[in-house]
Amino acid sequence: MFVDNFTGIYFLMFVPIAIWAGVLAWKWIKAPELGGVVYDSNVEKGLLNGNVPRDEFIKSFSKAERPRLGVFQCGVALLALVILPMLIAGFYGFTHEANVWGEDNMALTIRQQNLGKILGDFLTILMIMAINVVLLAAATYFYYRNRPPSLRSEIRRLEEQYK
Repeated sequence: MFVDNFTGIYFLMFVPIAIWAGVLAWKWIKAPELGGVVYDSNVEKGLLNGNVPRDEFIKSFSKAERPRLGVFQCGVALLALVILPMLIAGFYGFTHEANVWGEDNMALTIRQQNLGKILGDFLTILMIMAINVVLLAAATYFYYRNRPPSLRSEIRRLEEQYK
């Protein structure tokens, strides 16, 4: 297996995504507990009708306040990081072949070869950025298309239902 100086850096990029996923999982799990605290506080301050059942409020709070967009974005970041080596290898190979296509490699000067490699590197970086932007835009679009109800609308619904 070929290992160079950048392989370790590549694998280190998984660490922040794993930490991000862990924080999101913790927030997802703790949402019902926080819903109970919010219920108690709102009833105590008179912001919420006491007739609303606690378990219904906690269920609605969890539905409205869990970090769905963060989960989608974290998943897209992980997907982009996993497919990154394949994209770079494929696109960089294509740009290298396009650079030397129809030319005898020995006839190229050093300057022409370097210009082609710099252009290939630049196009590879642009392609990576474009793919990441498209993936994040798709995840954000999916989230806003299937958006959970807001907490305010859930509270209104519960207060109407349990008058």
